[in-house]
Amino acid sequence: MMWPTFQPFEGVMLVAILAAAITDWRTGKIPNEITLGLWGAGLLLQLLFGDIQVAAIGFTAAFALHFSMWRLGVSRGGDAKLMIGVGAFTGWSEMLEITAWQYILMVPFGLAVLWSKGRLSGLFTHYLWLMEKARRNDPGPKPEPTEMILGPYILASVLVARATTWFEVFNA
Repeated sequence: MMWPTFQPFEGVMLVAILAAAITDWRTGKIPNEITLGLWGAGLLLQLLFGDIQVAAIGFTAAFALHFSMWRLGVSRGGDAKLMIGVGAFTGWSEMLEITAWQYILMVPFGLAVLWSKGRLSGLFTHYLWLMEKARRNDPGPKPEPTEMILGPYILASVLVARATTWFEVFNA
């Protein structure tokens, strides 16, 4: 593992993700001012200092993946919008790597947090309901979801993705 490196203009992305992680931790929501601002900043700063194609493809790929995950109930809207902004800064391949790290980190730590709060069974009930709905069966009324705060995991995932070379196959 090496120390993560970033382009100078990517400091804007890091500050936005840090603000989103802190806000999500405190309130359980990531405000549109942060996420939508990140979209615009990613596209503009890549246009000025990077590669607008990287931003456009990263934004589009992140939108396709994370909008779908939001619609399926896997993530919340603010989390999806934050990752779309990350895609605008990093491009599609690094956005995929960050997404993979997000779930790699989230599964053990998130399950431990839910278990410690006595909310783990609600998570499984919600996902069983989603699976029945995906099979086009009538799963009955939607259970109360057990939502996880993903902002801190997204921040950690960006840092881990930059500090490791585990997923270099995406960058070929």
